[in-house]
Amino acid sequence: MGGQYTPPLPLRMFQIATTGATVTMDMSARDEEHSARKDLRTLSPSAWPKRTALLCILLLVSISPSCLAWSLGHWKITRAALDTLPAWQRELWRDSYDDFRTYCLFPDMGLANPDVKPYLVVIGGRLFHYFPRDNRQDFAFFNDGAEQYVRQILAAMREERYVDAAKFAGALAHALEDAGQPQCHSLEGINGFPWAVLDELFTPEDQSWNRAPQSIISLDDDARFKVSLGDYRPKLLGTHPREVAFRLYQRTCQLRRGARKALPAMLRHVYAGDKEAAIKATVPPAVADAQLVADLFYTCFALTTDRYEPGEVATIETLDLTSLVPIAAPTYINHPYRFSPLAYGCCVNAKREPVPLEVWTTRDGGKQKVVLAKGIGTGCCRFSYMVPAGVFNEFRCTAGLHASLSSHPSGAKLNLTIRWNGKDAFSSGELLDGSLAQDVVIPVAEGGTLEFVSKGKPGSTANYANHAVWGNPVLARLVPTAESATPTTSAAVDTAPTASAEPLSENLLVNGSLEEWTEGGLPAGWRIHARKGKPKPVTRESTETHSGTASARCHVDDEGSIAALWTSFKNEPEKRYRLTFWWKSRVGIIQYAVKRVKKGGGWVAYNGRAWRPANSNPLAQGAPNTWTRTVVEFPAFEESMDMNIEICRPFAKGTGYDIYVDDVSLEEIPVR
Repeated sequence: MGGQYTPPLPLRMFQIATTGATVTMDMSARDEEHSARKDLRTLSPSAWPKRTALLCILLLVSISPSCLAWSLGHWKITRAALDTLPAWQRELWRDSYDDFRTYCLFPDMGLANPDVKPYLVVIGGRLFHYFPRDNRQDFAFFNDGAEQYVRQILAAMREERYVDAAKFAGALAHALEDAGQPQCHSLEGINGFPWAVLDELFTPEDQSWNRAPQSIISLDDDARFKVSLGDYRPKLLGTHPREVAFRLYQRTCQLRRGARKALPAMLRHVYAGDKEAAIKATVPPAVADAQLVADLFYTCFALTTDRYEPGEVATIETLDLTSLVPIAAPTYINHPYRFSPLAYGCCVNAKREPVPLEVWTTRDGGKQKVVLAKGIGTGCCRFSYMVPAGVFNEFRCTAGLHASLSSHPSGAKLNLTIRWNGKDAFSSGELLDGSLAQDVVIPVAEGGTLEFVSKGKPGSTANYANHAVWGNPVLARLVPTAESATPTTSAAVDTAPTASAEPLSENLLVNGSLEEWTEGGLPAGWRIHARKGKPKPVTRESTETHSGTASARCHVDDEGSIAALWTSFKNEPEKRYRLTFWWKSRVGIIQYAVKRVKKGGGWVAYNGRAWRPANSNPLAQGAPNTWTRTVVEFPAFEESMDMNIEICRPFAKGTGYDIYVDDVSLEEIPVR
């Protein structure tokens, strides 16, 4: 379009003088949104000054200058999310429904607002609102902040403080909506780039007064910007806060990508003077935004009430790795991939055409080619992902050389490696044309970096036969759950006991309250594991207790030495047990174990899912510096024997801090 841009609708503008700022607001759109207000035209002239003053006060109280461009957009998305919740969840937020139009603006109002500040999360001095563009920083910042928000929402709901829960939920919804709406915020976070890039790519030279970010910032205020989810049914994001936070991160990464891809169409249309088409281009990412916010709200209610739909927990038992954005990946590798190093669902032949993921394997007693449904095809490179602690139990995939492309005349010679926290966890050895693919299983419960490395021949044009296939890569949850009304039957969770839990029998552990201590300085009936030459890591604590007058203080020294407290019980086959313990630490992670070395040698241990012939210390998680209740249900081991219960410091998770343990119980429960 040429000349000055003219809005298609007449605007009624209020300008409100504030300290160092002028607030300008499109009242025509706001009047349309606030249907409960009387039409200003029906008021007598004498009422106008009071009405205007009232509106100004409302604006000053509830809206900061930085949020005005987003005021209506946030509410439209949040409202669509609320409207799709089940009736019983909407009823619990009935009194807060209209107030969500303000709650979903809280991050824009900022920490300077004393009424809003208690409901905002700050991570490392940074408000959970604008996201770092460094990938690792974004991962840590997002997961920490989202987890804190989810814990606040759940805590408020469990105490039936549903208004407070709504305020926390609205604030978190705002941050999620910012990341997915195709405007400047979508350029933040993983693989992000500065806003000014939009100017270089899209702003016409004769419209420098209307630069790219400015030209699209208020499209969502337009009455034609409408968000509806239709018959969308919200989905469960997890069964504990850390898992929910990570799945929010995963989905937000996808939202950012989708929102960024919507920007070219928006900018092309707005500069051509077709505002309606520009608005139309911004709706699909907003719908995806609303779906994620609906999933968040729905999940928080489900976790609070332990109320799940049949089969929905089973849908999240694994997470497809191809749905994640790598934390690190190259921008250029060998031919034929070149500037497209990771091919999802295919490999790329010499003509740069997609070829299905195909590997050699043994099936029905013979060697044959098999096409894998999902995965990543690539050349010679390395890329990595971050896996949160205490969310997934293991990583699984099929790794191999592409069965057909490996016959290229240049000759195949490829080595595949998967590194976990800097150490080789899988190595394929040298793969040649015809080599069999290999199934890979790597424990990942402790959290960290999962890196994929494929090495071939030197040079960018010598590897036309070296095509790595990472087939069907999935992360399996640490806490598999049965098809039941309770979120877990055999895992560590940090929730309060459910109302439907079976009556429990007597405590099978001696001195589970940790009230009785011996002259040797240990709780009666308990022993410790400690590193030789180091001070005793477990002492009596009388200040930090969950109940009674004493707890066990386990000190993790500056070297991260062993700090473990353990006792034994009589394991009887065909029975089922429930281990419960309370703990507190600044790192918010702890390890527990149910295990023993069998007579004749060799470990047997419960790994959080099943008994395995290997040592295992599963992780449990909780809020930092908060007493957390961890519950682990498990079947008895198949042999009658004494079995150890151990509670210990989480390996490689911080140094120089204390873990407090109290009220440990082991009870027999009815076999389901």
